[in-house]
Amino acid sequence: MNIIYTFVNEPQNANRGFSKLEKDQMVEHVIEITNLTKEYGELKAVDNVTLNIERGEIFGLLGPNGAGKTTTINILVGLSLPTAGTVKIAGLDVTKHPIGIRKRLGIAAQEAYFDHHLSIKDNLFYHGLLYNLPRKELKKRVDSALQWEQTRKIQ
Repeated sequence: MNIIYTFVNEPQNANRGFSKLEKDQMVEHVIEITNLTKEYGELKAVDNVTLNIERGEIFGLLGPNGAGKTTTINILVGLSLPTAGTVKIAGLDVTKHPIGIRKRLGIAAQEAYFDHHLSIKDNLFYHGLLYNLPRKELKKRVDSALQWEQTRKIQ
């Protein structure tokens, strides 16, 4: 699956959506990665990566298949935990503040992402949990979507 992730921080809009306290605590490095390593058993998918992305900088993460790009991005957005190292976005450690990070990031997949090993209902729950929807509200929304789909099929 080809997925493209984009981090764009335009200087004129950099502080929009943050509280006064958050603005006062803004850091220069929008993304700060220090000694990031991710291992899957014997395979080292990401090996001791360190980089900083500054406010207003446009950054591309390029490399051949298997270089660790997707793994790095998955760690940045909180979908995977690092084996070692730290990752901070807007000064927040992604392992300690995953919900705060998700509120500040957008992910645009090149193709719709659904886990083909899960049911439609489970996929909808998974994506709702990524946005930290309360379980009661999430159940209501998933049931409503599934009911809508059933009604649409009958017509």
